[in-house]
Amino acid sequence: LSPDNQLRLLDRFGKIEGDRLGLEEAYREAQGLRKKVEELKSDSRQRAQKKDLLKFQLNEIKAASISAGEDKRLEEEKKILANLGRLNELTSSAYELLYSSEGSCVDDLSKAEGNLREISSIDNASGETLGLLQSALLSVKDASLQLRDLKDKYDADPERLSAIEDRLETINNLKRKYGDTIEAVLA
Repeated sequence: LSPDNQLRLLDRFGKIEGDRLGLEEAYREAQGLRKKVEELKSDSRQRAQKKDLLKFQLNEIKAASISAGEDKRLEEEKKILANLGRLNELTSSAYELLYSSEGSCVDDLSKAEGNLREISSIDNASGETLGLLQSALLSVKDASLQLRDLKDKYDADPERLSAIEDRLETINNLKRKYGDTIEAVLA
């Protein structure tokens, strides 16, 4: 009385057992093809999603317009900007000691140079010493000029520090998402 037995008996009576086996095989094959079609549709959706994600990531990286080594340059500039007060103080002090204050190094070297000129007018053997002193005086004047330029450099815009910190945050977010270095992010 089971339905399977009844189907078998009915198929035997109609002499269609061979057709039934072929139909079962065709049905299994159709089911397998349906499953494969669904898998392909799913793979296609996943590829489209992956493609959209990669486009988003690429646009995010392009929008940041980062360049190799930028993070290191910004870190150096941030370090300088964070210590502007101390840098100004040190450069001003050094500049005064070398050049602008009364009794500065340049003044003392100039006086010594004058003395050596007088000595060399009397004793030619001191000419080499005079040359060394004149060379030292020129070096000290050059150093003074460079210190003055550094002092001017340290009069930077205080808002620049905030801009650098924001830029570094953007770069660090990209590095956290896409690689440990800017080069890895760009790759």
